[in-house]
Amino acid sequence: DVSEEIKKDAKMLLPNKQFESIVSLQKKGNDWEAIIEVLERRAVPNSQDLLGWYEIKLSGGKDVESYKQIGLRHRNDTKTLTQD
Repeated sequence: DVSEEIKKDAKMLLPNKQFESIVSLQKKGNDWEAIIEVLERRAVPNSQDLLGWYEIKLSGGKDVESYKQIGLRHRNDTKTLTQD
């Protein structure tokens, strides 16, 4: 299952960050692109936690081709990710 592969890769690529969720998952030809959300910094109250968005690109064989941070938000922000 590709979502389980993404979770595993996120933990490997970002070992000091807590995985929160898969925000977006798209198949592009034989490859996959995912946007995940991870906990960057805990805060009190937790509505002020800082969450990071990362884009992960996987090859058809589910190997990581690239990843990069594409955004940050506080947990209580209503901002959503917009894609082209």
